[in-house]
Amino acid sequence: MEQVRKMMLALVAANVRMEHIQYERLEGNQHIQLSNKEGGCLVLVASGEGMLVNGAGGSRQMLRRGSFFINLQGIDAVVHAADEEAIGLYELVFQHDLLQVDSTASCYQAELSKRAIGPLIDRMKELYVNRLNQGELERFRLHIDFQELLYSLFEDAEEKRDLSHAEALLRTACYMERNFHEPLSRDKMAEMAGMSAPYYSRAFKKQLGKTPQEYWTGVRLNHARKALIQGKDKMSEIAEYTGFGEPYYFSRVFKNVLGVSPTVYQKQPRQRVVCLYPPFIDCMLALGVVPSAVMIDSAHPLSGRLDGSLHLGSSETELGVREASLLEEQQPELILCSDYIHPDQELLLSRIAPTVAVTWRRERRTDLLEIAGLLGRSEAAVKLLEELDQQLDQAREQLSRSLGRASVAMLRFHAQQMRLYGGPKQGFVGPILYRDLNLQPPLLVQQLTWDKWWASLEPSLLPALDAEHLLIVIDPGMEEEAGLMMSGEIWAELAAVRKGQVYLADYYTWMSSGMEMDKLKIAEALRLFATNS
Repeated sequence: MEQVRKMMLALVAANVRMEHIQYERLEGNQHIQLSNKEGGCLVLVASGEGMLVNGAGGSRQMLRRGSFFINLQGIDAVVHAADEEAIGLYELVFQHDLLQVDSTASCYQAELSKRAIGPLIDRMKELYVNRLNQGELERFRLHIDFQELLYSLFEDAEEKRDLSHAEALLRTACYMERNFHEPLSRDKMAEMAGMSAPYYSRAFKKQLGKTPQEYWTGVRLNHARKALIQGKDKMSEIAEYTGFGEPYYFSRVFKNVLGVSPTVYQKQPRQRVVCLYPPFIDCMLALGVVPSAVMIDSAHPLSGRLDGSLHLGSSETELGVREASLLEEQQPELILCSDYIHPDQELLLSRIAPTVAVTWRRERRTDLLEIAGLLGRSEAAVKLLEELDQQLDQAREQLSRSLGRASVAMLRFHAQQMRLYGGPKQGFVGPILYRDLNLQPPLLVQQLTWDKWWASLEPSLLPALDAEHLLIVIDPGMEEEAGLMMSGEIWAELAAVRKGQVYLADYYTWMSSGMEMDKLKIAEALRLFATNS
């Protein structure tokens, strides 16, 4: 193992690049001289048996399918096919930048594990098939593929441990998930697991509840459903990307398994949708779709509207195997999460249903339209936005009558600091106050944070806060500190405080975004300002 690590460390700094590759087939008793004096050499036996005889010293090593050796200082050896046995092997010559090579790390020979033989021989075969590609981009891809092959060889050599029965089966399942777009066979998966093909099929179904073919088809169909839902690709592109090839064959398999054609599926509104991120739950509720399962804090204002949903926790960061098992029982059509989600969690979810990790733009219109597109409800979203515009017209008129030109600001007590919220371009607060409701900002907001989401307000700047109306948000756990600040002399001299125009606003309402939360903000602004002015 130490020899492997030394060679790996040497190659990391060696800038390795493939020079050329060739395939040799020897019939019984034939032999071939391998001779390369410069650079490095990788030899991998793809089939048969034979013998390697080193030129220096004449040492001998048996060769069989899955045997490989790497030499950083060239090679001078002879390969003999076994009696009455053919042998097929790949010889790959590569260059590197090492000026001196530690003799203990210059050569390494090993046998691939049973589970790695098939996939790594296939990779070497792909390098050989693509060797004549002349385009610069194709050659660049070849160098990357070669380096990935080296990585996989060393990864297998490092593991060199017997996997448990369950681990071997799960490894093949993970391989299907990573390589769903490639041709796979039961024999190849069985070889990777180190089992006979019939036994592998029985063991796989017992362990995972599906045959290998059903599992692989399910993985590909989940990717196809995701692509159909996102609606960015042509049917032929989806068929090719997901490994089905011909659109006709893709459509036939899709309908046999899911009961509808891909075209019909794409047009259907989604019904059983899981949503793990509160801003997207907001969008769903606005569109009249209650998620079948959610992850949201029980104190969130929207939580009360989710009594019919399965609650899995307060945050998608808590998602684990237990939550995934509960989700699988729901048989969702679609799972929505944020693009912050951990890749391991996303993999868990993608095994259950098409999973779309959505980027949260923090912009009401953009977010609503994106979620609506995924749910098949784009027309409803446009209508909702038009209705909100009408509501905002009415709210602006009402607030203009009650506030006139009086200035309004929001101050938040958060994690040992005060935050003064900014202008109309970004964030949860400014776009509502100064864009949607057209309220007047005080001078300090214009000077300090107009082009920002928020700015930290030092106590020394507090006397300059000239807002005539002041909204206060206090984070959970900050009540005592906020109370101390608001009981001080500096606070008492603020214009809004002297006029009795300080209002405690709801933390969750104002520190969230989305159609429904923005409606709550507008309603709270009307309640506070229209009735207290």
